Amino acid sequence: VVASGSGSVIATAGHCLLSDGADGERAVATNLLFAPGYVDGTFPFGRWAVESVHLAPGWAQGAVWGQDVAFLRMARSAETGQALQSEVGALG
Repeated sequence: VVASGSGSVIATAGHCLLSDGADGERAVATNLLFAPGYVDGTFPFGRWAVESVHLAPGWAQGAVWGQDVAFLRMARSAETGQALQSEVGALG
């Protein structure tokens, strides 16, 4: 989780969100859910729906490994109505 004004941003690797194109055109993953701390079927910090995915242009357009990064904006918790950052903290 990245410290942000919205309190709803996470960072991850771009390759986790964009297909390699082996089966056709490269596509961004959809229908995503973030479950911090998930282990053995438990969700200690809840589940967070992804509202939007933002890939670094170098990764999205050309798979430049130095730009293998993505940011995701999360919806507020369906359970508590809180932003992710207020529930689990964040790095600056």
